[in-house]
Amino acid sequence: MTTHPPRRYAAVYQVFVDRYDPGRPVPARPERADEEGTVRRRFGAAPDQPPRGRDLQGGTLFGVARRVPHIRALADALYLTPITRAPSNHKYDASDFEAIDEHFGGEPGLAALRDATTGLDLFFDAVLNHVGERHPWARDPAFRAYLRGTGWRGHGTLPELALDHPPARAALLAVVERLIKSGAAGLRLDCANDLGSAFCGEVAAAIARAGGQGGAIGEVMSWPAPFLDDGGLDGVMNYWLRAALRSCALDEAQVPVAQRALDRLATSIPLPRLLRSWTVLSSHDTPRLSDQVGFDEPRAWLWLALQFAFPGTPLLYYGEEIGMTGGTDPACRGAMEWDEAKWDRTRLAFVHKLVGLRRTLPALTDGRYVPIDAPGPLLAFARATAHPADTLVCVANPSKRTVVAELPLPLPGIYDALPFFDLLSPGGTAVCDAGWLRLTLAPNDVRWLMPHDDDPNGYRFWKSASLC
Repeated sequence: MTTHPPRRYAAVYQVFVDRYDPGRPVPARPERADEEGTVRRRFGAAPDQPPRGRDLQGGTLFGVARRVPHIRALADALYLTPITRAPSNHKYDASDFEAIDEHFGGEPGLAALRDATTGLDLFFDAVLNHVGERHPWARDPAFRAYLRGTGWRGHGTLPELALDHPPARAALLAVVERLIKSGAAGLRLDCANDLGSAFCGEVAAAIARAGGQGGAIGEVMSWPAPFLDDGGLDGVMNYWLRAALRSCALDEAQVPVAQRALDRLATSIPLPRLLRSWTVLSSHDTPRLSDQVGFDEPRAWLWLALQFAFPGTPLLYYGEEIGMTGGTDPACRGAMEWDEAKWDRTRLAFVHKLVGLRRTLPALTDGRYVPIDAPGPLLAFARATAHPADTLVCVANPSKRTVVAELPLPLPGIYDALPFFDLLSPGGTAVCDAGWLRLTLAPNDVRWLMPHDDDPNGYRFWKSASLC
């Protein structure tokens, strides 16, 4: 069987299903625990604190389906946190891998979502490291060999699976195949570091055999390179990028360290796998972007511009496009705000602009990463293809002071006097001086600079492909 490389996307949109949209009126119910220990809250209520995962607010797959026009404007792939049967709101404690959870609308809800998302690839969350305490593998002594005898990170309600037990591995690969056959183009692998790179590779191969064109994207909250070798994952959730940018937000002295971290990341991983990896600023496991940057909107724009410029696929966690706030779990899992009067329209317009550029610029979809020697406290890199006209230079100043700098561009075809235009600030320009750019950046300023070979007098820097 011939398989093709997994698809790449302009952006991926993440939805935490219980908190996105009910899709239909939710009847008022007394707030008391049912037989599974879950409590139905009103949609939009503050998440339970401390988090126990038992407060449901009524989001369903029907609700996600009716919001697909909003999602399409932001992404061409949709990632859902787990949707298989489980008693919690997050569904990472599976009680049945073969059933779509009734809280989310069951099979009819998934069918409605599939119908609504034609042309929009779906990624399901595959939880293969552990199950919930109500899963048959955890309750039936016949499956005792499937379990390691430990709970995930000490949680006794999440028994870990024995991935070195061949029948357990085979059963999990069958789960992978069912998820693809039920409508997923690809899978996000929960706790990929616990699965190990070898089993992650087996999962990626199973996805390809089942016809999944989105591949296997692993949650790796560490240095990801070992998981992206041949025979491993197709991509990762790139938390390394988030950690590097967070370090800049906390301390200007960390900017050179962050620059080296980004350079190392981009030059250590094969470009195809880096391009398929998801660049992450926030998720259901982290504080939201506004909370991370101290509710400083210019700094949020800077982070978003870096996220979209770095090689990979930007992951937009629901609500970030409208400026939602929320700290650590469970505050980051608040209900999506659908009252448009409360949206940050400026943030939304900026995100739409970034998505539009991602969809049209070859440098962002295919370009290789080119390190740039930038003086502190600047972060800088370029994205380049075989043609210099596609070059994009990203420069950001995450400090609290104005910086004047000259940047050397180690790129062919970037000639003296070649003008550059800023795609993020209409009217912003710079001129190349013997392969160097001189720039002045205000605090939290960020530039996306592209060369513009269109002199009104007819002169052209690139007279033929051979001179590029």
